[in-house]
Amino acid sequence: MRNALLLIAILGVLPACGSGNAPGAANANADTNTPALTPRMTPDEARAGQSRDALARARDLRRDGKLEAAITEGELAAELDPANGMAFAWLGDAYTEAGRHLEAARAHRQAARLAKDERDRADQTYRAGGASRAVARAAFARGHYKMAAEHARDAVKANELDAEARRVLADSLFHAGLHAEARPEYQRLADESAAARRQENLYWVGVCGLYLKEYEAAEAVFSTLIKEGYKDGDVYLWRGRCRFSRGDRAGARQDLRLAMEFATSDEQRQAAQDFLNELEKGE
Repeated sequence: MRNALLLIAILGVLPACGSGNAPGAANANADTNTPALTPRMTPDEARAGQSRDALARARDLRRDGKLEAAITEGELAAELDPANGMAFAWLGDAYTEAGRHLEAARAHRQAARLAKDERDRADQTYRAGGASRAVARAAFARGHYKMAAEHARDAVKANELDAEARRVLADSLFHAGLHAEARPEYQRLADESAAARRQENLYWVGVCGLYLKEYEAAEAVFSTLIKEGYKDGDVYLWRGRCRFSRGDRAGARQDLRLAMEFATSDEQRQAAQDFLNELEKGE
C-alpha cells in the first residue's frame, strides 16, 4: 500500500521534472500570452459613443434626402446623451428644414445652454430666435395672438435687433387687446426706423393711445404725422375721434371732412361719413 502511494507521488512529479524548464517558467510564458486588460467603459461613456454614432447616421440620412429618418436618428442621439450639444444644434437645423419651428427653437435653446464656446452660444441663441419668430408669425396668422406674442418675445429676447420679430410682437399685443403693452413696442420701432416705416409705426402708437383713452397724447401723435405729410384718411379719422372725445366738436368735424377727402378706400370714406352724420345729428 505504501509502495503504491509512493509510485503515484513519483508519477505526479515526473512531468514537471522532465519539462526542462526552471520552476515558474511555465507561468511566465502563460503571462506573456495573456491579452492586456483594458478598463471597461462606464454606462455614460457607452451611451455617449452610441449618441455620436446615431448623429453620424443622422447626418448621412439627411445628406441622402431622408430628412424624417434623419431626424429620428438625431432625436435618438439627443436622448442617448442629453449633454451632446452638437446633437441638439443639428436637430435645430433639421427641424427648421422640416418646418417644425417650435421644436427647432427648443433644440437651439438647449444647444445654446450646452455650448462651451461663447461664439457657439451666440449662434445657437440667434437661430433659436429665428425659429421663435417663425412660430410667432404662424400663430398670428391663425389668430392666436397671445401665443404669437409669447413666441415673439422669445425671438426679441434672443435678438433685440430683430425688427420683424418686434413688429410681430407689437401687432400681436395690439390684436390681443393689450394696447398698453403694444404701444412701447410700436414706439421703439418708430424710434429705430426711418421715413415711411417710422410713420407707420408712429401711427399705431397713436391708435394705441386712442384705445387707452389718452386722447390728448394720441391727438399729438396724429398731428405730428399730418405735419410730416402723412395724409392717409385714417389719420384724420382718428384725430377727429380724439378731438370729439375731448369736446372739440368743430375740430372733429373738420378732421372728418378731411378724412373723407383723403380716404384711400370706400370703407374709410364711409366710416368718416357715418361718424360725421352722428356728430351733426347731436347738434
